[in-house]
Amino acid sequence: CYQRSVAQILLSFFLSFSVFPSLIYASSQPLKTIAVTQIVSHASLDRVRQGVLDALVQAGYVEGKTAHYVLANAEGSPVIASQIAAQFLALHPDVIVAIATPSAQAIAHVIQGTSIPLVFASISDPIRAKLVKDLKHPDGNITGTRNVTPMDKQVALIKQLLPRVKTIGVVLNYGEVNSVDLFEALSLAAKRLDIDVVSAAVTTSADVSLASVSLKNKADAIFLLQDNTVASALPALLKVARMYHIPVFASYLDAMKNGATAGLAFDEYDI
Repeated sequence: CYQRSVAQILLSFFLSFSVFPSLIYASSQPLKTIAVTQIVSHASLDRVRQGVLDALVQAGYVEGKTAHYVLANAEGSPVIASQIAAQFLALHPDVIVAIATPSAQAIAHVIQGTSIPLVFASISDPIRAKLVKDLKHPDGNITGTRNVTPMDKQVALIKQLLPRVKTIGVVLNYGEVNSVDLFEALSLAAKRLDIDVVSAAVTTSADVSLASVSLKNKADAIFLLQDNTVASALPALLKVARMYHIPVFASYLDAMKNGATAGLAFDEYDI
């Protein structure tokens, strides 16, 4: 029943706004408005969103009865993420949930000076992303959860399975603050084991395949950061890796389910 109610409001982001008043006044009690946005569609972020929605329903926030959900997806576009943020601000919801760093940054920008709470999810470094100033005491109206992969353990695993590894390749979008942060952490951890790290930059998911090919003669293995641009084109990267027999290590479950060699990952749904 819950799945059907969510499906009805996913017809389109803009339709959600147009039906909002009718859904509110159909209830005898004021409904809590819960706005959820994510930067792009891929399995990991979709699991984050589903975990949030399921937990809210378990807590009593049921669509059409006690709550009204507005769901939006920027599909990888920072411009659309900013537009969504502006639309959410106009709604003045009871809470905004922003999934992944670019969406959280867009929301944080527009809610400055308001009392609208922002709860972010799937963020590697909220401080570097300028969402909060202190992890233990975020203050203000912004808080959330983070999932930071232990890079020293990731590199140790790669070294254990590939004892002769000399170079690790990474495909990433340098426009994603979280990816840059993780790339630096990976490089530092790899250096301790005398392993080099090389990168191939992308700006959109369409670039991922060609960027992956560029690593074929440079890297002994590919490591997948929690990069949303790359994750949205995961099949393309894995196809290239299989073609050139390059082992792929990952920091999220979906990659391993779809053919990555190994890795350490959090369960995004559980978080």
